[in-house]
Amino acid sequence: MITPSNNESFTKIRISNFEKFAAVLLCAIFLLSVNLSVAGDDPKAILKKSFNACINLQGGNFRMEISKKSFNDVNTKNSSSECKFSGAEGDSTFPFKFYVKMNNGDGTLCTSNDLVQLKGSDSTGVVYSRSSNQSMYRGAYQSEGLFPPFFQPQVVFSLDRLEQTTFIVRQGKDEEALGKPCYNIKLIDLIRASFPDGQRQEKTFLIDKQTFLPVSYSEKSIMKLNNDSAYKQTGYQLTEISTSIPHDSLFTFKSIPPQYLLRSILGNIYHHHLKIGNTAPDFKGKLLGKDSISLRSYAGKKVMLFFFYRFSYPSLKALNAMQQFQNENKDVEVLLIGIDAGESDLNAIFSKRNISLKAIENGQAIADKYFISAVPAFISIDEKGIVKKIESGFGTDADLRH
Repeated sequence: MITPSNNESFTKIRISNFEKFAAVLLCAIFLLSVNLSVAGDDPKAILKKSFNACINLQGGNFRMEISKKSFNDVNTKNSSSECKFSGAEGDSTFPFKFYVKMNNGDGTLCTSNDLVQLKGSDSTGVVYSRSSNQSMYRGAYQSEGLFPPFFQPQVVFSLDRLEQTTFIVRQGKDEEALGKPCYNIKLIDLIRASFPDGQRQEKTFLIDKQTFLPVSYSEKSIMKLNNDSAYKQTGYQLTEISTSIPHDSLFTFKSIPPQYLLRSILGNIYHHHLKIGNTAPDFKGKLLGKDSISLRSYAGKKVMLFFFYRFSYPSLKALNAMQQFQNENKDVEVLLIGIDAGESDLNAIFSKRNISLKAIENGQAIADKYFISAVPAFISIDEKGIVKKIESGFGTDADLRH
C-alpha cells in the first residue's frame, strides 16, 4: 500500500483551498458586476437612459441660468430664461411647441403653424409661417433659452459615436443639483485634436439619478494657440423643472404681451390681442368640398366668422341659428371655421341638420390666429376688413342680432 507523503498531502490541501478561494473570488466579481449593471453606473448606459428619458419627454416647463464665453471674451456673460413646452402630436420634424422668454425681453414662440421671434429692445416680433420658413423653424430649436438635451437630443448625446476611439466617455464624482443626487458624465471629442488648432470638445452632463433627466449641461471647446490655449464655453443650469404639460392655449399669439408689435416678414401687422377696430388677420384654409380660400378673397364684402367646435353643445345649438341668419342676410358671407372638424365630420353634421353654410375644415390654426378661447365665437368683419364685433357663447337666436 502506497501512502502519500506529508508534502504531497500539504500540496493537495493547498490546491483545494486555492480552488475554493478562486471560486469565491469569481462569484464576488460576478455579483459586483451584476450590482454595477443594476445600479446603472456604467457611464455609457447612463447616457443612453438619459437620452431615452429626453426623447420620451411629453412637455413641461423650466427656468434656467445660462453662461456664455467665446474665444475672444475675457469674462463670462450670464442670462436666464423660462420655457414652457408641449409635444406636437404626430410631428416628427418639429416635435415641440414652446414659448421661451429671456430675462432681457427677447423670446421665441413656436406654435404648430407659426414661429414668432420677439425682440425686447424695441418690443417687436417677426412672424414666420412654417409652410414657407422651414429653415427658421429648425433654427428656432437652437434658441438660446432652450435646454439642448430636451430639444436637440440626437446632437447633444451623440450616441452614434460612443464606440469611436476618438470619443471618450468618463464618469466623474457624483454631484448635487436641484437638491438631487446626480451622475456626472463627461464626453471628450478628440476628432479635431490632430488639427493645427488642436481643438478638443467637451460635453458635461449632470443627470438626475432618479428620473435620468439631465439638469445641467455644458459645451466647451479648447483650442491650442502655439504654447497657449483659448476656450469657449456655454453652460445651461436648470433652476426649476416640472414635467406637467401646459395647456395648448399657451402656444398661441395671445400669450405674447400686448406691447409687442408683431409683423410678418412682408410687413403685415398681426394683432395678437384682437380688438374691435383692428384689421382682421388674413388666413388660408380649405373650403369644405372645394379648394383653399383666404379672407382676402372676400375683400369688399361683409363677413361673419363662426368658430365652431363639434363637441360643444352651444356650437351645435348655434348651427341652425347661423343658417337662418345667412338665409336672411344675403349681404353677409357667413364662414364657419371647424376648429376640430375635418371634411367627414362636417359633412355628417351638415347632412343631419340640413346645413349649407360655407365651412373651412380643420381650422385650429385660424382659431389660434384670432385668439379664440371660448366657443362658439363670432367675429364680424366689414367691407374694409375691419373687425366690427367680437362675441363668444350662444344662448338664443337673438344673440346674433345684437
